[in-house]
Amino acid sequence: MRDWYDSPQLEDIFAEQEERLPNGPLGFLEPPVVEIEGGLPKEIIEILSDYLSNTQMTTHELGSRMEKFRMDRLTATSPKITT
Repeated sequence: MRDWYDSPQLEDIFAEQEERLPNGPLGFLEPPVVEIEGGLPKEIIEILSDYLSNTQMTTHELGSRMEKFRMDRLTATSPKITT
């Protein structure tokens, strides 16, 4: 029964594929293009640039440097408590 009632035309199938897969059926296998925009602090962009250009930097070091920057920034902006 499915073959009788649900037999879309080949053109309809291709049109639906083109709409849902604009980069083609293998588009999901292509690496994404990632660009860093101005919303990040310049220090973070420098850390990421160092990571991308330095084959010796490990992912752990990247995370450590970013965490240190975050903590330094939080410490600098947090209100000081005096007693």
